[in-house]
Amino acid sequence: MPKILVIDGSKPTRKRMVLALEQAGFAVITATNAAQGLSQLGESQPHLVILSDSSSAVNTDKFCAQVRQISQVPIIVIGSGKGELTSLRFLEMGADAYMTKPVSLAVLVAQVRSLLRRT
Repeated sequence: MPKILVIDGSKPTRKRMVLALEQAGFAVITATNAAQGLSQLGESQPHLVILSDSSSAVNTDKFCAQVRQISQVPIIVIGSGKGELTSLRFLEMGADAYMTKPVSLAVLVAQVRSLLRRT
């Protein structure tokens, strides 16, 4: 069963993502900030990371760069920024996909499955 690490500072949002991913058959590990996320990455060895920029506790750009120094795990960033420049910034920092809020949970699960098929 693939393990997904969800990093999101918003408890309600994190719970919704966890529920949708578990219902789709994934094991889910959570973190509320970047430091916890990096710790979980090392301890749990997830197959994919979902990172939301909903919390000031998560510096999304820095986190992506740090992960890329130690792992090639796929990263999906969920952000509030719209437009091409925001998407390009995250993709250049090491994200494999960028999704704009609000995110459809069905689309998120499909994106997770798509990335996992390629890795």
